Amino acid sequence: MCSSTIPSSFYEAKRKLRDLGLGYETIQACKYDCVLYWKEFADLQHYPTCGEPRYKEGSADMRWHRDKRVEKDDVLRHPANAEGWKHFDSEFPDFASDPQNVRLVLASDGFNPFGQMSTSYSMWLVVLLPYNLPPWKCMKETNFFISLLIPGPKSPGREIDVYLQPLIEELKEL
Repeated sequence: MCSSTIPSSFYEAKRKLRDLGLGYETIQACKYDCVLYWKEFADLQHYPTCGEPRYKEGSADMRWHRDKRVEKDDVLRHPANAEGWKHFDSEFPDFASDPQNVRLVLASDGFNPFGQMSTSYSMWLVVLLPYNLPPWKCMKETNFFISLLIPGPKSPGREIDVYLQPLIEELKEL
């Protein structure tokens, strides 16, 4: 059955095009419209007309996992060297093809905010970390995104997925 609805997001539109077998090519342009990074300009790092850098400060770090990681031995130097990362890339090649797509890890831990173990109360912190960054930056506190605080008389345990639903919906919109 064919749906005639307009995609609700850019991501959904890209997915529909892919499902139809229609590809697309992303071509970057200068913010001043002086040049496209295309053909002979595809690999330039500065715009040839205005001299502006192609990427803002920090964006090179977000491509580190693709551009600069070392993969010459069996040492796990970065999550990008892990089998899970490679499996994800093989399952989602469209996502993996763009090195600026953000790869996030979700971490959670709980604590008693009152500092007394006899008090029945817990606070669970859910944090997102960008794994695109180099190893010396991806685990720095300045790159942690506190996404949820789950308060309650006990830990969410196996039911944490209930609390994660709003976060997952929001991430899907990105």
